[in-house]
Amino acid sequence: MQRPGLLGLVLLVALCNFLIGATQVLDIPLVLSFASVTTLGIVVSCANAGMVIGGLIMTIWGGWQNQMTTVFISMLAIGLSVLFAGLRPSAILLACANFSLLLAIPIVNSAIQAIYQRKVAPEVQGRVFAFRKSVALATLPLSYLVAGPLADRIFEPLMTQDSVVVRSIGWAIGTGPGRGIGLLFICMGALTILMTSVAYFFPRLRYLEYELPDAIPDGE
Repeated sequence: MQRPGLLGLVLLVALCNFLIGATQVLDIPLVLSFASVTTLGIVVSCANAGMVIGGLIMTIWGGWQNQMTTVFISMLAIGLSVLFAGLRPSAILLACANFSLLLAIPIVNSAIQAIYQRKVAPEVQGRVFAFRKSVALATLPLSYLVAGPLADRIFEPLMTQDSVVVRSIGWAIGTGPGRGIGLLFICMGALTILMTSVAYFFPRLRYLEYELPDAIPDGE
């Protein structure tokens, strides 16, 4: 509570997990709504390749000197990836979107871990890290629970019936089975981008690394 920047970072990650968690549950149904199981395997392979490459990038590069810059840019990339995944029923688009999504996840996770290790005193890191993980991951089960009902009862009917939504955006993203899930992806991606943009204008977050001293100064 004495370090609102670190607390804000916990809440930012928790909200991001809630928004992205729904897409993790619905990614397979989205692909299978227009493609075969073989295509699904290719999409999943591309996603896993993105995670491996993202980890290698952070191992070699380490992120920008200001790790909050890495966090903000990676979260924007995550939001854009989810948004693009829902735009059209295209296996190529989904493969690219999943690749970039999982490419960004190890990058943002590594940057966040580096921030906490530098800014939290070693004697309380265990308690702080446990709190951070508990809050950040607590939103995932909630997201998994609401993803199915949102898709089945709200978004899918919107895009399979003659509704105002179909008449207004159906020409752009398509209609029929799976397009409601696509619309949900677009909404979740847009909300992630909006949330990240709003968080950027919270000074305690943007200047977190400048305002908080390192727990262990350089040279010790």
